[in-house]
Amino acid sequence: MRTVTQDGRIVSALYGKMKGGFYISPDASNHGFIEFTYYLNPTPLDRNMEWDPKRNLFTGLSFEETPRDP
Repeated sequence: MRTVTQDGRIVSALYGKMKGGFYISPDASNHGFIEFTYYLNPTPLDRNMEWDPKRNLFTGLSFEETPRDP
């Protein structure tokens, strides 16, 4: 859960944004995938959405998985 409430009020939340739309595609093995671009600030209650690739929380990504621009 990324939002914490107390007595009906938000006391902690993570801010993020989604860019563009969703791409949904089935494949031949009767499975599929959903692709979309999102940004998430891991600091609770911080609305800052500046791009900083050095602080990416995902590590060990392949070249194709590595974010390169906002």
